[in-house]
Amino acid sequence: MRALFSAGIFLGGVALCLAQSKSSSPGRIARWYDLGWYEKIIQAAEQNPVTFQGEKLLYVASAYYRTGQKEAALRAYQQAFGGVPDASATFHTEYARLLHEKGELLKARQQYQIALEKGANPEEIQLYLRYIQNAAQAVVDTTYRIERLSLSCNEGPTYAAYLAAGVLYYMHRCERPGCKIYPTDGYPYEQIGEVPLPTHYKYHQGVVGYRPPDTLLLYLSRGKGGIYYIVRAAGPEGWTRPRRWPALPKRPKGQYSFCEDPKTGDLYFVSDHAGKSLTQRDIYRIQALGSGRYAPPEKLPAPINSVYDEEAPFIVGDTLYFASRRPESLGGYDIFYAIRQGERDWGPPLPMPMPINSVADDIYFYPFSPEEVYFSSARAGLLQVYRAWRVKPTPPPPPPTPQETLSAAPPPRLLTLTGRTYDSRTGQGVPAQIVLVDSLTQKELIGIQANVDGTYRLYPPRPGRFYLYVQAPGFMTYVQVISLPEVTPEEPIQLSIPLFPIEMEAVFQLRNIYFDFNSDKLRPESVPELERLLRLLQQNPNIRIRFSGHTDNIGGDKYNQQLSERRARAVYNWLRERGIHPIQMEYIGYGKTRPIASNATEEGRSLNRRIEMEVVGIRKAAGQAALEAQGR
Repeated sequence: MRALFSAGIFLGGVALCLAQSKSSSPGRIARWYDLGWYEKIIQAAEQNPVTFQGEKLLYVASAYYRTGQKEAALRAYQQAFGGVPDASATFHTEYARLLHEKGELLKARQQYQIALEKGANPEEIQLYLRYIQNAAQAVVDTTYRIERLSLSCNEGPTYAAYLAAGVLYYMHRCERPGCKIYPTDGYPYEQIGEVPLPTHYKYHQGVVGYRPPDTLLLYLSRGKGGIYYIVRAAGPEGWTRPRRWPALPKRPKGQYSFCEDPKTGDLYFVSDHAGKSLTQRDIYRIQALGSGRYAPPEKLPAPINSVYDEEAPFIVGDTLYFASRRPESLGGYDIFYAIRQGERDWGPPLPMPMPINSVADDIYFYPFSPEEVYFSSARAGLLQVYRAWRVKPTPPPPPPTPQETLSAAPPPRLLTLTGRTYDSRTGQGVPAQIVLVDSLTQKELIGIQANVDGTYRLYPPRPGRFYLYVQAPGFMTYVQVISLPEVTPEEPIQLSIPLFPIEMEAVFQLRNIYFDFNSDKLRPESVPELERLLRLLQQNPNIRIRFSGHTDNIGGDKYNQQLSERRARAVYNWLRERGIHPIQMEYIGYGKTRPIASNATEEGRSLNRRIEMEVVGIRKAAGQAALEAQGR
C-alpha cells in the first residue's frame, strides 16, 4: 500500500512537471508574445524561472522591455545572450537600446551592428548610431545642476510636472486603490498627483496648462485625446467637471501637450491625428485673431517639426522649448530650443546641453522661472521628475605674476535686458519709451528711450518682480510682468516687444480687469491693466476711446445691461480720478447682446464676461490739420 502511495506521488510529480513544461513550451511562449501577452510571460517566468532559459529567456527579456521594466529586461538579456549566440534582430535592437540608455555606448554600437546584419530596419538603426555619435561628442555644461524630486509616487513612471498657482501637478502611473491597468504596457493609466483633481475619469489624464486666476487645462484620453478645462468653484470638490476647451478645434484628434504664446496669444498643441499621422506627433499652432477668435490649426513648418516625434512645447519670452526624437538627439527624446524670429517665426532648433539632455529620454522641459525649472528623464530607468538650475561658473585662477601686486578686480557683471520694440504689422523698429516699475510699490525704477531702429538695452537696478511698460505715440501701451533672476546670467536677457497700432474702430479686449462677484468693484489684480490704460491715454491725448461692458446670458436683460454699464463706468471713473479728461473717454453697457462665444459652456460664458476698449476718435494735431487743409 505504501509502495502504491509513493508511486502515486511520483507519477503525480511527473505529470505536474510535464504540465508545467507544456504550459511554458517555446512554441506557446512565442504565441503569447505575438499576442502581446507580456504580463503572462513574466508571470510564468517568475513562477518557474528554472524552465525559462535559452530562447525562452529572450521572450522574457523582451516582455520586461515592452512593459517598461528596463532593469529587469537588461539583466534578462545579459543572461540570455550569455548562452544563446543567435537571436532575431528585434532582440538585439532592444538589448542595444538598453545598453545605450545605460551609457555603455561601445557595447550598444556592437549590438546595433548585429541587428542591422540580421535584417533590422536600416533607417531606425542608422538613427540610433547617429545618437551614439552625438553622445560621444557631447560636452557637459558645468553651470547646470539637476536633482531628482522625491514625490509621493516614485515606484512607477512619473513625469510632466506642471506648476500652477503654486501647486506642482504631475502625471504618474503608480498603482493606487481602484486604478485601472492599461493593457498595452501593464502599468496603470496616467493619473494626476501630487494633488488629485475631481476629473471623475479613470483613464489617461494630466495637467497641461494654467490660465490665471482659476482655470486648469487638462489632457484626457477621452475621444482619442483632447484638451479639457476645469474652473475652481465653491463646493466639496473645489472644481467644476472637465469640459472640452472650445478654443481648440475638434480636429485633428489626438491632442496631447499644450502651451500658449505669451506674446501673440497663439495656442500651440501636439497631435498625431489619433495615431494616423505619417510624421507621428507634430506641433500645431492656432493663431489668435483678437476678440476671442482663432484661425484654423496649422502644423509648424520645418525645422521645428521633423519626420520624427515632437512633443511638449513650452514658450518663455522669445524661446520655444520642445522635445524631439530627431537625429541631433543623444538617444530617444531630447530637449531642444528655438529663438523667435519676427513675430511668429522660429529659428533653427538647437539641443539643450548635458546634463539636461542624456542618452535616455528627456522630455517635458518647463522653465516656469529660473528657480522653478522642471523636466522629466528616464536616465535612472523609469521616467522621473527633475529640477534644474544654473550656477555661476567658477572663474579660473589668475596667472602668476612676477610682481607681488594686487590686480584690479574684474568689473561686476550687470543684469541686462535687451531686445527690440517693433510695429507688429510691418516689423519696423519703433523708438518706444521703456519703463521698469516695482510691482509692489508701483514706483518707476528706471526708464529709457529705444533707438530709432527699436533696439534697446536696459540695466535693471536689482533682481525681483517688475512691470515692464512700453509706450510710443500711435501704439497701444504694452505691459508685461517679468521676474529677473537673483543670479545674474552670463548673457543679456533677450526680450523683443511687438507694439500694436492705434486705429479707428480698433477693438481691444481688456482681459486683465477683474471685478468682485456680481459687483462693479474693481479688484487689486486690475491695477497693472488700469495703469497701462492710464499711460496710453496720457501718451496719446488725441484719441478718444469707448469702454464697453459685456456679460453672459445668466440673468435678466435689464440686470445684465445695468451691471455691464456700471463696470464700464468703474474703469472710466478710475481713469478720471487720475487726471484723464472726459473728452478722451466714454462708456456704455451692452449687457448680453454682443456675445463673442457660445453661452452653452462655462468657457464661452467666461469669454463673454469682458470689458472692451474701442477707438472711436483720433484728432489730428494742429500742424497736421493745417498741412492737409493747404493740400486741399
